Amino acid sequence: MLVTLKPQKEYSDFHLKGALFVETNTELSNTVQDPKFGGRHPLPSLEDFLYFNR
Repeated sequence: MLVTLKPQKEYSDFHLKGALFVETNTELSNTVQDPKFGGRHPLPSLEDFLYFNR
């Protein structure tokens, strides 16, 4: 597992051919004011998920 402050740079250096870069904090999760309502990385709305995965 790579932990970096520049995830897109790590992706471009080490990704599998044809793989897509997805940012967990912005593309695969929604933000909530209180983590007890959905956890730290709750699922995004269907519209947001489809937008980022087009």
